[in-house]
Amino acid sequence: MKRLICKILVLAIIVTTLPLAASCGNGNQENEKLKYYQADGIPTQFDDEDLIKRYNIYCQNNYDESYQIEVVKFENEEDMYTKMSAELMAGQGPDIFTLDQTLPFEKLIKSYAFADINELIANDTSKNKLDLSEYNQDMIKAGEYNGKLYIIPAFYHLNTLISTDNVLNEYDLPLENGMTLTYADIPQMFEKYLSDKNKRYFMYSYAFSFLNSQQQLLDSFIYSYVDFENGNTYFDSEEFSKGLDSIMQLTDCFEEPDEDTYENYLFDLYTGGNLEFLARANYQDEKNGNKRIFYNGFNRNAEDISATIELGVAINANSKHKDKALAFLKYLLSYDFQVFYCGDKEGSDYIGTNMISHPVNIDAFEHSIKASSSFTYWEEYEKDGVWEYDEYEVNGTDNEYMQEYIKSIRGINKCKPYYNVSESYFCKNVVGDIVDDYINGKLTKAKFIQQITSAVRIYISE
Repeated sequence: MKRLICKILVLAIIVTTLPLAASCGNGNQENEKLKYYQADGIPTQFDDEDLIKRYNIYCQNNYDESYQIEVVKFENEEDMYTKMSAELMAGQGPDIFTLDQTLPFEKLIKSYAFADINELIANDTSKNKLDLSEYNQDMIKAGEYNGKLYIIPAFYHLNTLISTDNVLNEYDLPLENGMTLTYADIPQMFEKYLSDKNKRYFMYSYAFSFLNSQQQLLDSFIYSYVDFENGNTYFDSEEFSKGLDSIMQLTDCFEEPDEDTYENYLFDLYTGGNLEFLARANYQDEKNGNKRIFYNGFNRNAEDISATIELGVAINANSKHKDKALAFLKYLLSYDFQVFYCGDKEGSDYIGTNMISHPVNIDAFEHSIKASSSFTYWEEYEKDGVWEYDEYEVNGTDNEYMQEYIKSIRGINKCKPYYNVSESYFCKNVVGDIVDDYINGKLTKAKFIQQITSAVRIYISE
């Protein structure tokens, strides 16, 4: 039922991008708030009510209440998609979308379902007009399709696998910060690790990471072999076939969800958070006699330095309030909000989360570096049966680990759109059943490749 509703939703959005859709009655639109749809129990990037509350207060002080965002709640996703498809057929629907909603974004972008942000900016006559040169260009390009900007990335993280020298030495793995790991590297580089019967688990299953489960690992691999913009797949290549064998070996190296294995993993479970968070964790490891090492990956090519969008926003092409939606994007990309939401704002009690790492605003990112270069460290110790602590300042970036980390961030040239790719429409509804059958041994590799090739080609061409 859910897949049928999603197909109807795609058709609805395609139909309403035609000129006839603009003939709907206007009604009293000036006082309408922006709408964002959310199903109960389904987390999205707007789950943090503080973000919406802060913006709505900002609107009261700088615009008026009609600029505010109204979060429309639904009991479940099916109800939400049914309502959404019906409204979109009438040239209505929510004004804004986020990348973690289970929507067929690849098809919707190709069908011009989203407004071109470049066009909105060009037509903006306000004094605070967006200047996209002030933002990370590689991240901005991640939201482009055929020269048009449909997705605005607001925050992102470097795709890293973090460990320590002592752990990596157990398996003769390189102690090289910033090294790019490709899928082709797995057989040789991880040979000792894969052959060890008592090896550590690859990564804790509840990690704050883009590779925190077998499913994420496999789905991320499959997604990287599709060129959505040009309509190509590369599943029939020898590179994919060999990489698939390697990935399947690694999928056997995750622990069962109910196992308490917090310490027995190869890579760190915390890979997100702002630069100060990373610098603090690195300093703590140094005090414990460990040297932190991070790899970038997994990537298809050795020259890739990849990242993942943590918060991405699109505007409905049918929205009657594009000016208000653009005002929200200005707020989202502003220096003040970006610094605050990353947990880097001086004097603020908000220290950020593991789900938000680096701002796309260039000045805000430079501020984040500065914040991580000097922070206060508290060290607890017991003296005469009483717990006491010392407080002192630490230069968090004066070390190889952080210097290489920042260097890698500046060198990002590839970006993945989904923080949790396994929850994307593509992975759940296009290839999900096929992947499940292969994992469970119901399909040979040849049959698996044949079926996902067919399914994906239909998805990107129909």
